[in-house]
Amino acid sequence: MTRSIALLGSTGSIGRQTLEVARELGLTVAALTANSSVDLIEQQAREFCPRLAVLYDEAAAAELRERLRDTKTQVLSGMEGLLAAATAEDADTVVTAVVGMIGLKPTLAAIEQGKRIALANAHDEPALSAVVNARRKGVVEGTLVGKKDEIIAMLHEMGESEKDYEIVDFDGEELEAAKIAVQLVREGKADIPMKGILQTSNFARAILNKETGLIPTGGRRLVSQCGIFEYEGRFVMITDAAINIAPDVETQIGIVENALPVARALGIDCPKVAVLSAVENVTEKMPSTVSAKEIAERGVEGCVISGPLALDGAISMESVKHKAIHDPVAGQADILLVPFIEIGNVLYKACTYIAGKTMASTICGASCPVIITSRADTPDSKYYSILMAVLRCLKA
Repeated sequence: MTRSIALLGSTGSIGRQTLEVARELGLTVAALTANSSVDLIEQQAREFCPRLAVLYDEAAAAELRERLRDTKTQVLSGMEGLLAAATAEDADTVVTAVVGMIGLKPTLAAIEQGKRIALANAHDEPALSAVVNARRKGVVEGTLVGKKDEIIAMLHEMGESEKDYEIVDFDGEELEAAKIAVQLVREGKADIPMKGILQTSNFARAILNKETGLIPTGGRRLVSQCGIFEYEGRFVMITDAAINIAPDVETQIGIVENALPVARALGIDCPKVAVLSAVENVTEKMPSTVSAKEIAERGVEGCVISGPLALDGAISMESVKHKAIHDPVAGQADILLVPFIEIGNVLYKACTYIAGKTMASTICGASCPVIITSRADTPDSKYYSILMAVLRCLKA
């Protein structure tokens, strides 16, 4: 039975409710974390006397540290503090109530991962460095498929030993390298296939193969991509920005269905889906508005879906009020369904390069999460993409 908890996100509504339960059951609280709410976490710390209190904001943590000088509670800050709380040895249960990208690292740190990535054509510095980074942080183990000598040389340049990785020596066609990575997953020797230096089309062919791929039994052969970023303290997903070029209505509905398990892995049980176009009114001159209306009218089980919605009408409550839009999704969309790959790709890259967002990318529709990273992705983006894949494995 749980006797001691570490609570990540103690000042939010879920965190406060958790402490009410802890109070009623007489549980010990080993660690408390929050973003910057000095007053509330001080009250909680004085009542529950945790060994550790963490405020992500460093200035707020400094103030809390001064206020709690008369107690035995240690005060930490930043991601280092969150990870310390998530792995507190004196807590037998970790309760996570932290929203956004910032919550992924400590959530995964609290779990024994043991997940293994099979990296196809691993003699690719950007992809290999992402796996190395994730392994160093205890998130995954790596099986590296590709030119062994080149892989070992790259590992040495990164300060790594080849003894810490399983290396499958292969110097052949791209498609065959992808098939080897997929086969490792099929045989239970890896959990997540990841693309190295090979064409996305070849990687997708290996995934989609009816006999030797990773399509669920009886499932459709539809693979799609989701880009995930944090906006105003919550997750927002863009789909599809990488695979389906000009999906028809049936394919777009399938893309939404593929995205729903990803949303649920992020804690969004019934996501709000906005079918994007340039305007909210339907006009034959803009075919994407016509298809958006059809998709919205047909609906998709497990979500609330509306369209057409322009981007501002999908995510901005200020715009919704200004435009007088009366719609259950408007201003609150969790998933942005784009009509064409061009729109999705530009939106994804605008989030990265103009808005400065850290993006995670995950491939949906296979029997397991699939990782496809780009050379243009930042190191943090690649790392979060791996975290997202591991999280999906854990929530499957």
